[in-house]
Amino acid sequence: MEQGTRNLITAAAMTGLVLTGRTAGAADREVLTLLVHVSNQAGTSSEALARAQAQTDRIFQDIGVGIVWSDVAVEAYDPRCEGFSLFVTLLSPEMGGQLLSQGGRENVLGSAANAAGRAFVHPGRISELGARTRTNAEELLGRVIAHEMGHLMLPEGHSQIGLMSAAMETDPTRTSARFTVPQARAIRALLESKATQPRAVASCGN
Repeated sequence: MEQGTRNLITAAAMTGLVLTGRTAGAADREVLTLLVHVSNQAGTSSEALARAQAQTDRIFQDIGVGIVWSDVAVEAYDPRCEGFSLFVTLLSPEMGGQLLSQGGRENVLGSAANAAGRAFVHPGRISELGARTRTNAEELLGRVIAHEMGHLMLPEGHSQIGLMSAAMETDPTRTSARFTVPQARAIRALLESKATQPRAVASCGN
């Protein structure tokens, strides 16, 4: 077999691992719910944040997961009462500078602390990338948020293709904004297992 033909077959096989729309029987699956708390320390406008969240919603809807967003500035937050939930912080430039002084990388658009269940995103850096690449900054923000949320629910590390590739943390214009089929299955399995866990505090919900 010629090398060019082998390359085409390999590329097609890799592409097939990425979800395209709601494939793999997504229409027949139960829609699972994921609660995500957002701390908007960056001062991103409510309109821009809503558009970014809509992009994140679309990415997770493709795998049969619906997101319930919570603004920690206006809603009570007690992690003991939430069961399984994620926490996303939009960092201000000042906070980003503090991370740089602690060894962070200037070109990274987001990061995740798996043990704490928290993701951190730099809207200012994403806006600069959007301006340089003439790409919608809110859409990029939504992709980065989804990527970092993925890190909190999947095994550590990056994939070669799709939303969880390393490029998503530095230039999300270069890769597909979709989970692979195995990643989608892993996220759904996690949410299904967490949904059966009781609340940690008896007084929650009273």
